[in-house]
Amino acid sequence: MASQRLGIKAETDGKVGLTSFRYEAGWIYGFAEAWDQGCEERRKRYMNRIERHSFEVWMKEQLYPFHVYMVHAARYAMDAIRELASFQEMEKDDSFEVRVGEYRDQEISESVYCVKERQRTSITCKGWLENKLDQDYIYEHIAGVNLMRGEYEGIDVNYTRFEEVTLTGSTLANSRMLGTRFERCVCDQADFQDCLVYDADFRHCDLTYARFDGVLGNRDYVAEEHGLVFGMNGVQFQGADLTYASFRGAKIAADFTGAELLEVDFTGADLTGSRMLERDALRVELTEEQ
Repeated sequence: MASQRLGIKAETDGKVGLTSFRYEAGWIYGFAEAWDQGCEERRKRYMNRIERHSFEVWMKEQLYPFHVYMVHAARYAMDAIRELASFQEMEKDDSFEVRVGEYRDQEISESVYCVKERQRTSITCKGWLENKLDQDYIYEHIAGVNLMRGEYEGIDVNYTRFEEVTLTGSTLANSRMLGTRFERCVCDQADFQDCLVYDADFRHCDLTYARFDGVLGNRDYVAEEHGLVFGMNGVQFQGADLTYASFRGAKIAADFTGAELLEVDFTGADLTGSRMLERDALRVELTEEQ
């Protein structure tokens, strides 16, 4: 059952009032049907030597970019979904996950939100991360731990959600942080140099003296061979404290609205697609190109 897949306790399934919100994704299949009809018309020219079932494999290849889009859309919507009374009132297991894709198919579905009530201790979690295990941290939920002055360089934390975590003075340089979320985290003096930060979220974090030199996080980067799009939302720093932070040589499309930008160093940074309050733009040193 879907309720079991989501980790919803059986006794509350069906008792929580649902909202009227719906997103109709049927438009995706309009393109698929047109493609299928076009293939069928051309197949006839080959006197049926191309089997009809071959289209199913081709169809999956054509639909994958649309699946990626829906994963992005659902992940983006989770901010609003988490605020819904129907979501908050839902009783959940200690480990709760929202996935988008084929039901019960781990290969064709992707996690867009994860909550783990049972967390590692600070010492255990720090050691786990410093081992820099391959693929172990992607989509994880790490909350309420002190990871200060840790050596996490080159770690892969794509789509990981850090919640109220202390990373003071930690090294995360050269790490992969696609869609990584830092919620109310303390990251002062942290080293994020040369990280991939497409769609990363640092809203309302303490990032004083943090280093983002050389990071890459511009908008709408397309990897056509894999049908993947990065940077759909840009990097988010709204309300963050970036006092004395450094973005030297960074290539980043970020939203700095409401962030504290006192003495931020943007030397040599490509800020195409970024935005900040006009009063803040006057407080930092920017070139005409920036």
